[in-house]
Amino acid sequence: MAGLDMVITLSRESFLTKTLVGIAKTIFHDIAWQHETFLDDPQTAITLAGVHDTEAQARSSYATA
Repeated sequence: MAGLDMVITLSRESFLTKTLVGIAKTIFHDIAWQHETFLDDPQTAITLAGVHDTEAQARSSYATA
């Protein structure tokens, strides 16, 4: 996360830079739990991905991925 803040600091604070960093942070917050869960126990991450698949239909399966 600090790396994204550094991008804004080192570059010109344009609307585009702020927008792209904001999008990256949103994506990070959305999927960080999956990364942390996988580090703790890969099988738990797969099980939770399967639960997510049943609750929110997507174009492809998280559990399969």
